[in-house]
Amino acid sequence: MREILMEQLGYVQNRINEITMYYNRIDIKQISDLQRYFEMQRNIIESLKMSEGL
Repeated sequence: MREILMEQLGYVQNRINEITMYYNRIDIKQISDLQRYFEMQRNIIESLKMSEGL
């Protein structure tokens, strides 16, 4: 379970990095994508905390 969550977290963080690397060219769709990815990141971190009893 933890390995899957860490893999998902890595994917989401890579997507956030790809979008923000070109922050001077971000459009409305990318902002929407960023919001979605940050929400996914938060959910994954919460799941990790719960799985480890934190």
